[in-house]
Amino acid sequence: MNGTRLSIVFFVASAFAFSGCATTSRHMLPLSIEQAPQSFVPLSYCAQERGLRSTEFENRLYIRYDEHSWLDFTIDEGNKRYFMVANVGNKVPTDERQPRLEELKALGDEIYACAMTHPPFAVRVVDVTPQPAQEPAESPPPAPEMSSCQQLIGCYAKLADSLCEPEDSDCEASFEVEISGDDEELCREMLLSVPDLIQPFKMMNPDFSAPAMCLVE
Repeated sequence: MNGTRLSIVFFVASAFAFSGCATTSRHMLPLSIEQAPQSFVPLSYCAQERGLRSTEFENRLYIRYDEHSWLDFTIDEGNKRYFMVANVGNKVPTDERQPRLEELKALGDEIYACAMTHPPFAVRVVDVTPQPAQEPAESPPPAPEMSSCQQLIGCYAKLADSLCEPEDSDCEASFEVEISGDDEELCREMLLSVPDLIQPFKMMNPDFSAPAMCLVE
């Protein structure tokens, strides 16, 4: 808890102040008497930030401004109200009391506003503004269907890469394809014959199987 407990002497002096030894102004605060005690800690913290000492009692919090002036945040249980009271002692010259009260009132408002930005009073503001619906991303256009002859050229190129040793031109030549025009039926027949084509190579590499590019449904 911020601040220090007042001595009984200070407490009695404050009581005399309210009985006619001080000039006061009283301002109701918008918290219920159930919520009010929860404000004492953040009020003390905000007062301390401003170099002021505070002291908490069961139903009130004193914030000392100077030797003759203080703020009193007090719960009036009889009337079920929460007040901020600015107090200026009678040792302050008469012509200075009203300006001092106004100064204290402004300071009290500032400290109270500060306290309302701390837990449990601080409220996180969440932006609930509806966001415009986003247009669904366009799907990429489907890839054009590969013709049997394009598939055959790709198939033979993969076979050459997989089965031929580097710089083995004779092996690579066996997988060269020359197609005049676009004879889909011929290309399909050549794809179907790939298992027979690779059979001699499987004698040296039994685990080899035709690439997916060579498969025909």
